[in-house]
Amino acid sequence: MIIAATLLVPLTTTTTAAYAQQQGKACPPGFQLNKGVCQAEPGLSCDYLYEWNRPDRVRLTEDGQCEVTVATSPACVDPNAYYDIGTDMCEIAQTNDPAPNQEMHCAQYEEVGATVQDFEGYWQCVWYDYYQPEREDCTVGTLNEESGLCEVKPGRRA
Repeated sequence: MIIAATLLVPLTTTTTAAYAQQQGKACPPGFQLNKGVCQAEPGLSCDYLYEWNRPDRVRLTEDGQCEVTVATSPACVDPNAYYDIGTDMCEIAQTNDPAPNQEMHCAQYEEVGATVQDFEGYWQCVWYDYYQPEREDCTVGTLNEESGLCEVKPGRRA
């Protein structure tokens, strides 16, 4: 009799997660069961940067930062020339004639690491600014302010 009871104990023992799944109380996709509560990190968003930047120049990086691509007109190496975005070249000041030296630079943006690149069809000084993302609201469950996680009871669906 003692042997039979010993054999049955391991067969009826299950983990909390397995028990919840057996009872039809699995967590929603992206959530993990933790001490009887399904939890997930809220999403991160860079949408707040759209107010000052074009959406196609804002992205969330893999390491969780908001990257903003900044582009502005370069300067001409020839001191008597200026960059004309309409012709996409250096022109001699007040003549609309092409400058003999078409080299451009971004020395005025050196501290941010700008480089001259063909960007959106024009020569531009391009660099990247980085910002912290904002946490999005929980689309499933509610935000636990203490843990900073979205939480929902097992078995609840979106």
